[in-house]
Amino acid sequence: MVLYQYCMLLEIFLWCYYGNEVILKTRMLTDSAYKSDWVSCCEEYRKKILFIMLRTQKIQKFKRGGFSRYP
Repeated sequence: MVLYQYCMLLEIFLWCYYGNEVILKTRMLTDSAYKSDWVSCCEEYRKKILFIMLRTQKIQKFKRGGFSRYP
């Protein structure tokens, strides 16, 4: 029974850990886009960078079995 519980907790941990990594990397995309040399580029490129920054600010939610880490 203990082995079964350990395996279930490990499985939940893996889903949560890698889901959290995706969230953190997505947040880093916003910072990376802002730190790029977008000021000296054409207006079309600046609009695309703005779109990327707005899109990556939204938290990506991963749901498993109807449960989510974020409300």
